Amino acid sequence: MTQRRRNPGRRAPALRLDPYLAFLVFVAVGVGTHRMGQDGRLVLLWSVLLGACLVYADRRPLELQVALASMGQGLAVGLVLGIPLVILAADLLRAAAVRLYPFGNGTAAFQGLVLIAAPIEEAFFRGVIQQEHGFWVATGLYGLAALVFFLPSIAGFPVVLLAMMVGMTVLGVVYGYVALRYGLAASMACHATVNLALFVLPLALGSSGG
Repeated sequence: MTQRRRNPGRRAPALRLDPYLAFLVFVAVGVGTHRMGQDGRLVLLWSVLLGACLVYADRRPLELQVALASMGQGLAVGLVLGIPLVILAADLLRAAAVRLYPFGNGTAAFQGLVLIAAPIEEAFFRGVIQQEHGFWVATGLYGLAALVFFLPSIAGFPVVLLAMMVGMTVLGVVYGYVALRYGLAASMACHATVNLALFVLPLALGSSGG
């Protein structure tokens, strides 16, 4: 009986990722780290989403086509959403940013929310979930993600937590539409612009004013 020879050029089969299972892992990590400091906890949760995206992309590459015109559309949508709110409710947004994203200063908040959170969250919720299970599933899970991200920080403020869930659901609709219309990179640009306007700018303005 001869032993079958291995083909050295044959690639190992890619890991398959079930997006629902990946979201459940994200929830489990969120529950298991509820006693951690919020800044480190957020980084860990974003790392879980990034890992899920990398496993998914090994089997099916994310449809990330970077075009300046499309990204400009996403940036414009983000500005239309964010700038009026900054003008009307800067103090409220600053208080929310300090509570939800305790990075310490505007520079760290920019790195965390614009350079890390926006592309990773869009890659997972729009690039993976929306691509596999559709617009409304991605939107609903993004709204539920508010519980995972923020429950330990605002467990004593159910109205604020509900507002965050509603807000992230509404933003999920916007990001999902931008992804469908202009592409994943545009939704990343839109998300980054909204985070910059709603959370980073109020922190920076508060620091400069204080």
